[in-house]
Parts: sequence; structure tokens; C-alpha cells
Amino acid sequence: MTGKADSPHVAVYLHGGPGAGCGPNAARLFDPEFYRVIVFDQRGSGRSRPNGEIAKANKTWDLVADIERLRKEVAKVDKWAVVIGGSWGSTLALAYAEKHPARVQSLILRGVFLFDRASIDWLFNTGGASEIYPDAFERYAGAIASGERGDLLSAYHRRVMSDDMSVALPAAREFVRWEMSVSTLTGMDDAALDAMLADDGFALPFARAETHFFVHGGWFPDEAAEAAGEDPGCPEAGETGASAAAAAGGPCAMGSGTVPYLVRHADRIAHVPTWIVHGRCDIVCRPRAAFEVFKRLRTCRLEFVHNAGHSEGEPGTTSRLLAATEDAKRLFA
Repeated sequence: MTGKADSPHVAVYLHGGPGAGCGPNAARLFDPEFYRVIVFDQRGSGRSRPNGEIAKANKTWDLVADIERLRKEVAKVDKWAVVIGGSWGSTLALAYAEKHPARVQSLILRGVFLFDRASIDWLFNTGGASEIYPDAFERYAGAIASGERGDLLSAYHRRVMSDDMSVALPAAREFVRWEMSVSTLTGMDDAALDAMLADDGFALPFARAETHFFVHGGWFPDEAAEAAGEDPGCPEAGETGASAAAAAGGPCAMGSGTVPYLVRHADRIAHVPTWIVHGRCDIVCRPRAAFEVFKRLRTCRLEFVHNAGHSEGEPGTTSRLLAATEDAKRLFA
């Protein structure tokens, strides 16, 4: 926890990945004289122990429960002032807010990722990012036997989960290399990328966490599963807030069509002031995802940053996120 120790305005920062952990400057987006900020490494990530742990109790809804426990036991506030997250962090922020809409005063999302099949295939299989970075993709795909290239994500998952480190480590490095290669508009510095890949304490846990979540679709139920009564993200009684869904007859009404779970249920948080910042040239998270969420929310501001890709650290993106946390202060006046 950092910032103003006695501030009632508590923000929680949700890192990306899954599995990336928080960097040392995660709280820099907040005015330390106004906000109290909770920064934490999610299960199996960063400084959480055991690092890289992939178990039955490491799913999206376990992490949502962790955020709620942090609110009650660490922040000790009735509502988060700001829930902020980028990339996978935006996924988790949306999942938390849709399950606990009465506990969120505002959302700030960067690089929206919906964890739907189209978004996953865009990044990890052919026909999406591969068309924009064909050279990097050729190396990524080339590390997998030709007979398994129909589903590269699953092939990498099998390898990085191997107990044989001569199989798992090289696969993890290539998996991380691919994602990092497409994460910034100008490309990642070769020396920085090599240093990242040389750190097996990062590359392997990161690759294991990501593939674990991605091959399971984030454990977001599809329409058929919801029709059968499965919805782990359904708000509990008394937590619906002022959502449009509640006003329309219940927060758990099933969406129609092949719409991503987080978009289907965005009406649960239609009343929550939201800022979305998304790089126009983001290859990891498609700008369309940000636009789809924006269209479902009544009090949302969407900014596409024209000179930015995926990274939070790109100047145009950072400045707009800083502006969003400043703008959010007016909610607490």
C-alpha cells in the first residue's frame, strides 16, 4: 500500500499477464497526496508465493474474490474509489466490477482484453497479429512441430507445463518473445528483451500462467453454460447497485448471440463512471474490444491514443491515464 495513509479514497491496481506481476512504478499514475493505492501481485505472479503456481485455486473468479477480500480486510472501505487495470488487468477489473458493481466508484481501463475466442486467436494463432508481425510470428510458430500448428496456444501450453525443463524453458522463452515483440509501437529494445528472456524466474511462470488462463478461456461461461445456470460472475443479492440490468429485471439475465461474457454483462456497470485508454495501434488487445465495452456504458469516456501500441509506458498512454486518475477526483469532492 502506498500514497496518503489516511485517505478514504482507495484505488486498487490490477497488473497484466496473467502472471506478469507489478512493476516498481505501478502506483505512479495516482496523486500520492490524494489517493491510497493498493498494488498486489496476483496468485502465482511476481512476489506472490509459490511463484508460477498453477492450481485449481488460480482462476479468474479466485482473483476476483481476492480483490474483494483486499477491499474488506486491507483497504477497509465500503467501495473502491478506483479500480484500474490494463490488458489482462482490464479483464479482471471488468470481471470484478460486474460481480461487485456496488463496490466500485470508478473504473479506469487500458488496453481492453475481453478473453473471448476471437481475441485469443487474434494474438496467439494465425490470421490476426501474425499478419502484422509475420517475421516474429514465423519464429513463434516455427518452435512448434508442423502437425501442431493448427492450435499454437495449446501446443505451447503443453510444452511450458512440462516437468522436463529442457522442453518447458525454451518454449516459455519463445512464447514470451512473441508477446513482447508485438507489445509496443516501436518494438522492444533487444537488450531488454534478451535480459527478460534470460530470467527463467520470469519467463516460465509468466508463460505458464498465461497459457493456463488462455486455454481455459478465463473460465468465463458461454451463453449455453449460462442458460444451464452457470454464472460465477453473477452479483449477489444487495450488490447490484444501480445497474441497468437490475432495473430491467435481474443482473443475471443471459445475453444473446455470440457476445463476449464481459460485454454481455456490461449493463451491470452501466452506471459506473469509466475511462478507457487504448492504443490505436495496439496489436495485443484489439481496439474493437474497447469500443464494444464503451458502447454498453452510459458514463464512459474512450480515448484512442494514435501514437501508441499496447504498453502502459508509451508516453501518450501514460499521460492519458494520469489525466484519468486526476479527472476521477471530482467524483469524491
